[in-house]
Amino acid sequence: MDKNIGDIPAGESKPAGLFIEPGETVPTGVYDDQVVIYSDNHTPYAYHVQVTITSSATGTVLFSVMNEFFVTVANASLTVQNQQLLELLYNVKTGADGSAAVYDVPEGRYAYNITAPYHLPYSVLPLFP
Repeated sequence: MDKNIGDIPAGESKPAGLFIEPGETVPTGVYDDQVVIYSDNHTPYAYHVQVTITSSATGTVLFSVMNEFFVTVANASLTVQNQQLLELLYNVKTGADGSAAVYDVPEGRYAYNITAPYHLPYSVLPLFP
């Protein structure tokens, strides 16, 4: 890879890309680093870069929501959030049968919260390691 993009006249720009390819042994998580841009006529400029590494292994999570009398709860809202990568957040609602599914969920530890009209909220953390 050529690190030198050549001269850029004043007032003009050139595109530059960043290719990130983590190895198989890199743990999932959020990684912070910086890219430093050097110039002959300017002080170095550090640009913050944040990369989120997730697993390629995914699955489906099925919920069946019932109240304390074991009656299904339709139209309940479920929020599922990864505990390490907080930006992995899923929101679904149960159907008439009280069930909901979240598809293509990357492996990891998750918490969930359930709310429904006329019911107390219910939370669990963490879920399904």
